[in-house]
Amino acid sequence: GIIRILLVLRLLRTFRLVRLVIPKQHRDRITQEFKNSVTLINLEIYLFVLSTVVVFSGTLMYLAEGNIPGSPIFSIPDGLWWAIVTVSTVGYGDIVPITALGRIIATFTMLAGLGLFVLMLTVVGRIMQVALFGSRIDNE
Repeated sequence: GIIRILLVLRLLRTFRLVRLVIPKQHRDRITQEFKNSVTLINLEIYLFVLSTVVVFSGTLMYLAEGNIPGSPIFSIPDGLWWAIVTVSTVGYGDIVPITALGRIIATFTMLAGLGLFVLMLTVVGRIMQVALFGSRIDNE
């Protein structure tokens, strides 16, 4: 218990050091960009799509593999765990689909995970662009 408390205090100290290292003008730009509704909407859309893909994929995987003997997916929470691991591109390998339909669902879930990763990079990239250069490039 004490070690966890010390680790949290160390993490908070690191955040304080980051605040001291980043110049105030850059911190103000980052704050302004977060207050900008476009960035918040992009972040909300990302989180909504991420949760939708995870729930949809996990449920489909349970429906495809839930009643198959030898399948590691026994319930929807197992399917959700598989979907989170697959979408995040971690791929522990503890739950692997064994049917052809399960593998097709896994393929589309992996591709959706890569697409979501690219989407998150654009959101973070826009925030970093404003923080570092003070302007946004809009193609509108």
